Amino acid sequence: MSHGQAAVERGFSVNKQVEAEYLDTCTVAAKRLICDSIRAIGGLMNVDIYNKQLHVSSSTARQRYFTYLDDQIKMTEDEGKSRKRKAIADEVDDLKSKKQKLWIDKDSLTAAADDFADQAEKQHKLTVIGKSNAIKKQS
Repeated sequence: MSHGQAAVERGFSVNKQVEAEYLDTCTVAAKRLICDSIRAIGGLMNVDIYNKQLHVSSSTARQRYFTYLDDQIKMTEDEGKSRKRKAIADEVDDLKSKKQKLWIDKDSLTAAADDFADQAEKQHKLTVIGKSNAIKKQS
């Protein structure tokens, strides 16, 4: 088995990793668009370097890039704010549900204390009144 192509194959592997890590999809699409445009006009030697649109586009490219970066920063800030807002809303909902459960527990303890008080009144037992008072102190 020959290993003569191993270095070439390893180079392709490294190139693939670099593209996946460092190139954004917009960058790959832009490079593909440029290559396709050059192929469409018949090669690099057929590019009209005196084209006014080409000069304007190249001179404003830096400004467009900075605008793009500003837009990306604003987008990440907006995502962060929306995540923070969602976390606060989730916490508020959680606290509301805990409050509701506490009210239910309080109501059930009060009802149990009232039942013990009624039972003590009917049976004339002081131990049941003690249970009733203990439950009322808990709620």
